[in-house]
Amino acid sequence: MHCIGYDAVEILDTVLASTLKVKRGEAAFERDSVLFDEIQYSWPIVAGLMWAATRSSGKLNVLDLGGALGSGYFQNRCFLSDLSEVCWNVVEQEHFVS
Repeated sequence: MHCIGYDAVEILDTVLASTLKVKRGEAAFERDSVLFDEIQYSWPIVAGLMWAATRSSGKLNVLDLGGALGSGYFQNRCFLSDLSEVCWNVVEQEHFVS
């Protein structure tokens, strides 16, 4: 049996390909490199983001730990477009960002 870890290059390649399809509008969103035609919102997360932005005069600063290539941002971007300022920071493994 051969197992690969999350740091495998193949995983990054798959996540990158999926993320680019979402960015180009070829899919609605991706989660763990799986593409979806329709966004499945996490309403508690959307509510928390909007609550935080409301408390900060329409500004939102997110620290997304393990956020792949911004999948959380792309999933929720339609709710973020009316905010005055959005800063979405992703912390990910070194090979994802190099």
